[in-house]
Amino acid sequence: MREHGLRGCGLLGLVGITGFLVASAMGCSSSTPNPAFCCVTDADCASFQVDELRPCDVGQACAPTHLCVAKECDTAADCSSADAPTCSAGLCVAGCAVDDDCVGVAGRSHCDADRTCVECASAAHCPADRAICDEELRACRRCVLDTDCASGVCIEADGACAEPNELVYVSEGGIDAAPCSKAAPCRTLQFAFGQVAANRAIIRILGGFYFLRNGTTSLGGNIIIDGSNTILGWTGPANTPALTITGAATVEGVSISSVASSASVVHVATGGALRVDHTLLRGAVLVETGGALQLTNSTLRDGSLNCAVNATCSVSVIASAIERSEVGFQGGTLRVQRTRIDSLGRGTFNVFGGVLTIENNLFLESVENRGTLVFGFDPGSTLRHNTFVNTSSVTSTLGALACVAGLDVSNNIFAVNSTQPIIGDCVPNHSLFDTAGAAMAGVGSGNVSADVTRFFVDPIGGDFHLAAGSPAIGLGEVGATTTDFDGSPRPQPVGSKPDAGAFESSK
Repeated sequence: MREHGLRGCGLLGLVGITGFLVASAMGCSSSTPNPAFCCVTDADCASFQVDELRPCDVGQACAPTHLCVAKECDTAADCSSADAPTCSAGLCVAGCAVDDDCVGVAGRSHCDADRTCVECASAAHCPADRAICDEELRACRRCVLDTDCASGVCIEADGACAEPNELVYVSEGGIDAAPCSKAAPCRTLQFAFGQVAANRAIIRILGGFYFLRNGTTSLGGNIIIDGSNTILGWTGPANTPALTITGAATVEGVSISSVASSASVVHVATGGALRVDHTLLRGAVLVETGGALQLTNSTLRDGSLNCAVNATCSVSVIASAIERSEVGFQGGTLRVQRTRIDSLGRGTFNVFGGVLTIENNLFLESVENRGTLVFGFDPGSTLRHNTFVNTSSVTSTLGALACVAGLDVSNNIFAVNSTQPIIGDCVPNHSLFDTAGAAMAGVGSGNVSADVTRFFVDPIGGDFHLAAGSPAIGLGEVGATTTDFDGSPRPQPVGSKPDAGAFESSK
């Protein structure tokens, strides 16, 4: 065997080929193998002109220096360093060669082409509810764009790709003839409804404009109406809604406007349930007794959102915008989260009952032009981590909100330039007030008042994220919410106290 000096040599210099040459020059004996030297692949051993594998003893591993060292791991779960998170041949290393190297790395069990442990290297690694492997993040996610899906249709409300056989197509230039395929779409929704079946209930509207004709379109039976930034034209009478929801339905990717802000553009009938996603609604939305509305990633503009008088409704507005619109609510459940409410002197909140969850919202008001937000509520209601801003520079006595005792009003920012930012008997806690409302800071516990110029990054430019050193930082109470307006984790860093207001800073 050709071992050339690997017998009887000391440890000094035995590091790679260079170490071997140094040892040879020192006249090492070739009578016995050096127990510290190792090579564990044929190619590696051949590079040292050794024609047999030299593994290390049990409990040891072969280091890149070709010296036996103490074994560090059996799986990646044994590797705690972020710089060396994977286990390879008994040692914690920075990269990976195969998926087995990533066993034990939480949420990253696959090795990609860059030798990095990731959640997914292809869509085959992703579960059905997160079927897209993001090319940049190498992590599984839901679809967010039509182009994410082989069918060309992403149902954003579910984050799921539609299958081609689930789709019924309509377009303004179509012809009413079965089967309403993509190549030959039908023209009217009424005809398309006749093609709907239990396994084919997604109506895809092609093109940038589609005319709803003059009559009300009724939706029920788990139908999904999906557009791609499609304007739904409608010229019906002022007292006739464009859409009436009688059962479970989803509308997304469209824009619908009423002929008058007081007219109902959408009417959720008793027992109806409507999901609206990535949609613009202009006009009134009316929810009847027992009706349910979920508005996500959408905008309600120049209209109203009303729970009918003496009705019990279920309404959720999440990650959306309410612009120059009134919200009226009588009873049931109302959840408004991560939403921008921009009144500009024309909108208001009039809530007179129900279980309320009003959290992580940005309220922009003009107290010169409109009154207080009125919150009546049932037990268990919360108004937390909101930012209230008066866009007018005029100091006023009009409050940001009026509420009675018992409402959980905490972790908010009141930058409303009012001497009475809160009217009524509800007690704020862990909240930030501007100097005009300093007296309110003395009510409740954990409150602070400060110069409003220190609060935000760029209020004139509309950026109400917290400025560096904002007095809102760390002012909040632990445990109220786990995310902020942007969906970022709260608090940051983990273990710190959260910030007051809608936005969490990175500190």
